[in-house]
Amino acid sequence: MFVDAYLVGTVLYPERFTDVDVRKKAEEIYAFFFGEKGNGVLETIERELGPAGKIDLAGEAK
Repeated sequence: MFVDAYLVGTVLYPERFTDVDVRKKAEEIYAFFFGEKGNGVLETIERELGPAGKIDLAGEAK
């Protein structure tokens, strides 16, 4: 949820988030909550769900 907030911020306010590396921030957040177990969480999420990115809400449903 915290990582998602940074992602949304980069889309809605890109000029305010120019200094934020979302991948690095995600790793910091997971390390804060999970300690050593947080290492690799982002890679696992991306492997299972795919990388974060923009969603085309105007596209046709499949």
